[in-house]
Amino acid sequence: MDEPKWAYDTFLRHAAYGDLLHHNASVCTFVERKDSAEFEVLELGPGDSIFTAIIANRMGASKSYLVDVADAALSGYDDCRRMIRYLEDKGFCCDDLISLKDSKAIYDRIGLEYAIRGIESIKLMESNSIDFIVSNSVLEHLPKREFEGYMEELYRVLRPGGKVVHHIDLKDHLGGGLYNLRFSEQVWERPLFSQSGFYTNRIRCNALIELITAVGFHLEKVSEFTWSELPISRESLAAPFRYLSEEELKIRGVHIALTKNGEDCK
Repeated sequence: MDEPKWAYDTFLRHAAYGDLLHHNASVCTFVERKDSAEFEVLELGPGDSIFTAIIANRMGASKSYLVDVADAALSGYDDCRRMIRYLEDKGFCCDDLISLKDSKAIYDRIGLEYAIRGIESIKLMESNSIDFIVSNSVLEHLPKREFEGYMEELYRVLRPGGKVVHHIDLKDHLGGGLYNLRFSEQVWERPLFSQSGFYTNRIRCNALIELITAVGFHLEKVSEFTWSELPISRESLAAPFRYLSEEELKIRGVHIALTKNGEDCK
């Protein structure tokens, strides 16, 4: 999310989907917690920028963890200034950030922690500490063998009553259809594919929700995005995808909101 407008619009869309926005303010802010002045955000897979942390801080977050598997973020001073100027134009007060002279000082002021060890980084985080977990077109890239472990760790760090919002792109990352479902599991999970830039774990919508809720998350809402017709013939699909319902195969993306109930606190 290296463009300020896109980063801002995307983050607000996810926060709104999780019912986390204060709608009576002149600028968008997080709904205040009744039991604490702290509000911590975790973004899984920030990709090419740290903009989420700047946005979240201006909306009231005291700390943001950005967790990825490689150091790919544009994190220079000029990049931060672009995002700060955009937020100023949106009505946010950024005087304290504008006065800072380097990117490290900005990171310290907004409470940013940038980690690049994936699930191992999340394992180091405190249990029941995060108020809002968000990802945008990331879950489909998690290695299939690690998916359940990621969900368990995200559930552990989420505080009771906290919110999770994921947008998951179920299209293949080759041509935007379902071409990746033509390969057998044995072939697709080989390093040639699993270590490529177009790898997705191919977990379909219903299975995704089952895996996510199995660790304890409560599903609050789900929005499915579908094709009007299948982009590929069923006969060309590998098992077990060939035997999925047409309704399931037509789902090209999904937006989900989750929470962790108080009685589930571990």
